Amino acid sequence: MGSNIQQDKANRYEGILETMEEGYFEVDLKGNYTFVNDSVCKIHGVSRGELIGLSYKKYMEKETAEKVRKVFSQVYQTGKPYKLFEWEIIKADGTKAVEESSVYLIRNARGEGIGFRGIFREISERKKMQEVLRQSEERYRTILDNIEEGYFEVDLSGNFIFVNESLGRIIGIPKEKLLGMNNREYMDEKTAQRIYGIFKEVERTGLPGKVFEWELKRENGKRAIEECSVSLIRNDRGEGIGFRGIVRDATERKRLEEEREKFIAQLQTALAKVKTLSGFLPICASCKKIRDDKGYWRQIEAYIRDHSEAEFSHGLCPECKEKLYGSFLEEENKGEN
Repeated sequence: MGSNIQQDKANRYEGILETMEEGYFEVDLKGNYTFVNDSVCKIHGVSRGELIGLSYKKYMEKETAEKVRKVFSQVYQTGKPYKLFEWEIIKADGTKAVEESSVYLIRNARGEGIGFRGIFREISERKKMQEVLRQSEERYRTILDNIEEGYFEVDLSGNFIFVNESLGRIIGIPKEKLLGMNNREYMDEKTAQRIYGIFKEVERTGLPGKVFEWELKRENGKRAIEECSVSLIRNDRGEGIGFRGIVRDATERKRLEEEREKFIAQLQTALAKVKTLSGFLPICASCKKIRDDKGYWRQIEAYIRDHSEAEFSHGLCPECKEKLYGSFLEEENKGEN
């Protein structure tokens, strides 16, 4: 009866091991396979008979084999499991696979270590995805660090969790110092309250914030005007967990706009002072006086002076000089001859 129960247990455990997707293995103290399940065979690409008695050194590169030896040695010396370490095997077809494994010491009835057992799963695809993500992150990080605009990410409390180099330059605070800093540390209270309201509205609606401006004083004491747009960062469940945004330095543009507005105002003031003459002017055909709006006849010089910015200097044209002083000029010329 007892032997049947033992056999049933053995069959049950064997059935579990053979249906596992993970590879289960046992090795002796030298690292030679003494038992493997079907998943180990599938991963290696060889039969069970070919694996039993095979040393780990035969399907690993030298550097990896040394890493595995140190792990097994540590497990043997301490008796404690070594969980989730990665190692690379060479399959029968020559391709490589990355495994994630946990190793435990096998003891005999006297508690002596006689071998190792472990479970591993192939994570080659996961490692490839991680590498793709790493390269993608590195590429985008390079792009962000080379654009002129400042890029930032903050948590819901307004603390910087990521910034690019340009943001540090625009705000006037080094990138390393900005990380972890709250916006209230470089804004006055009024500006900080306004920015808080904008960010809360973005969080409430989920809609990106339109371009808005805010003013600050850089560490060198100079006034700066920044132009910013912001959007919500969401997690996998669609919950808002922070904000990301783009910042542009609008200081020079605002200075030019202010100078232009000042120039236009000055020009409008100057034009308002300029008096112009237009329409028909009633002028006497004989004495050349002009009749003003009140009906008085005035000297042309006085009328033009009052209705424009012109000033007069008097002299005689050649015709009038001849008409008025012709005989006198003739006598004067004779005397000179």
